[in-house]
Amino acid sequence: MWIAIFLMGMLALPVLLATGQLRPPRPLPIDAPPDAFSAERAMVHLQSIARQPRPTGSAALREARDYLYHELDRLGLETELQRGSIAHGERLWEVENVVGRLPGTEGAGTLLLVAHYDSWPGSPGAGDNGISVSALLEVLRALQDTTPPRNDLIVLLTDGEEVGLLGARLFVQEHRWLDNVDLVINLDGGGQGVPLLLETSPQNGWLIREYARAASQPLAASWANEIFQRLPFDTDFTPFCRAGFAGLNVNVVGDRLTMHTPQDTIANLDRRSLQAHGSHTLALVRHFGDVDLRRPGAPDVVFFSLPGGILVHYPTTWALPLVLLAGLAWAAATLWLARRRRLSLLGVVSGTLALVAGLITLPLATWLIWQALRAAHPSYAELSALGHTPNSHFYFYAFIALTVSATTALYALLRRRLALAELGVGALFWWLLLALWSALAMPGLSYLLTWPLLFGLLALVASPGDGHASWPHLVLLGVSAAPGILLAAPAFYFLFIALGVSGYGVVTALMVLLLGTLWPQIEVLITPRRIWLPLITLAVGVGFLVAGSLTVG
Repeated sequence: MWIAIFLMGMLALPVLLATGQLRPPRPLPIDAPPDAFSAERAMVHLQSIARQPRPTGSAALREARDYLYHELDRLGLETELQRGSIAHGERLWEVENVVGRLPGTEGAGTLLLVAHYDSWPGSPGAGDNGISVSALLEVLRALQDTTPPRNDLIVLLTDGEEVGLLGARLFVQEHRWLDNVDLVINLDGGGQGVPLLLETSPQNGWLIREYARAASQPLAASWANEIFQRLPFDTDFTPFCRAGFAGLNVNVVGDRLTMHTPQDTIANLDRRSLQAHGSHTLALVRHFGDVDLRRPGAPDVVFFSLPGGILVHYPTTWALPLVLLAGLAWAAATLWLARRRRLSLLGVVSGTLALVAGLITLPLATWLIWQALRAAHPSYAELSALGHTPNSHFYFYAFIALTVSATTALYALLRRRLALAELGVGALFWWLLLALWSALAMPGLSYLLTWPLLFGLLALVASPGDGHASWPHLVLLGVSAAPGILLAAPAFYFLFIALGVSGYGVVTALMVLLLGTLWPQIEVLITPRRIWLPLITLAVGVGFLVAGSLTVG
């Protein structure tokens, strides 16, 4: 029992560290030091901007426009309104951007900060995107209490983003300051959460290296950059990226239930999210406001965040060699285990097929449970159509726990006929294939597969194979599980948030894959009582399902 508790603690530690990156800090009060970002000071602006819906062309939008123009002017920027017409769909739209320029001390380059100030029709838009606009105003105020930046700053508050990126497209097509821009940072909201570096321009090597120096708590992942650029989702960053500008796209990512609804109000905005977004933006502006922006692009890099404010990055050209190294390690581990008569060819094939069975059946079971929940709560259908997930955190934890329950039960059943080494080598074979594919097709995704594969092989070779591990073995098993959990936990959460309801099946499949790297750890946890872990996690999963169902609101 103590062995199982010790190993569970070692497995829980990286989960806590990974999820700790997703918790925003406490908001600073209105009397915080003047050179710091204060969420309470930014709230003063948000209360003026997001009192009511402000779709393009509305009187409320014009009120917000006038307020923003006045604030930029008061902060000492050279301020103007950019008015123009732009076609979208079958209509010609009239839009008004609020633009301000703050000269730098040396004029070594120009940094463009972008955020849209319009909202979805019917939504006050406190989170989407009042949070970014109010944060920018507070950032500009904080800059006045420090050394002025070397580079020029341009602030672009766009109209018509929700309609079709109209204001950003107008600026790219017509504005006279465009030719001076060296770097673009786009800020967007949409959820209660933390700022994530969602996207970069191509040739991002220099950008990521400087971002790592700029952000005290960087949250970034090259898998998100790879996937987002392939999805049909656009932001105000898109027109600039298509026009060839270098830049970063930062979004507040978290619970999206209020996004594009009448509930996206100031009362429902988490001030901690505003504090995280503003502090992150202020750090970026201070850093990129001082460095030489007229740098040539550097080759793309693979990058990912670790707890403690660490941003790991290395060239994408390393992706394939690392996977080939992992392939050699897999082959060597297989031969080593075979020589010790701990696996057979037929057993490895069976272990490979066993993981496939889990990848097919468990997402299907997740879909059936979700259909039952939708039948019990008809309002879910409408929310799902908007891309929202009701009680998302309850159901996210529920499906994670249920997946652990079903997968460990399947493992316990298979262990009656197959050895641990056969199940482990078979599961890691799929990781090797996926890692090879990612290195060739999506190098930014490869780290999510390569590093858990390598450490999974280490655990498999070091495991005694019978569930009776010594204390040094337990420490090694805990350490080898940490990389996969640290990398996977944020990815699972952000995928779930991005995909909404459809994310349940995807996260379930990914969770099955992750557990395939943890067979040696699971072997210890279910020895000698094979049923306790599936039963406990089943109870936890059902508890979260019931909690989500009873607190719909």
